[in-house]
Amino acid sequence: VLQTVQVNTATADAQSAFEQMKDHTTLIASQRGVGFLLDTANQHGIAGALSIYDAVSTGVPDESVLLQAMQDESVRRVSAQYGADSPEAQSTASRRDWFRTTPVLSDGPFGGA
Repeated sequence: VLQTVQVNTATADAQSAFEQMKDHTTLIASQRGVGFLLDTANQHGIAGALSIYDAVSTGVPDESVLLQAMQDESVRRVSAQYGADSPEAQSTASRRDWFRTTPVLSDGPFGGA
């Protein structure tokens, strides 16, 4: 029962976060991009994820370039706070890289709410 409540709460929180960001983050259109955005918001907060998006989104040609630029900016911000060689910066880079490259996520259009 507890796991059901945890999963339902996490799902509702993720849906709410995406609803708050989707109209602003129009270059993000795939399952991969949505997962990446939500992971970034989980670490930096919704405002932080939107700030990262805004800092790098001008003039990018496609979502894959955008996600790389967002990864670089996210890692830069964490490195500025904790140090470039810190476990925090390393785990941030690793996590963002996973979302950008895993075959588990689709690059096709995201069909969720």
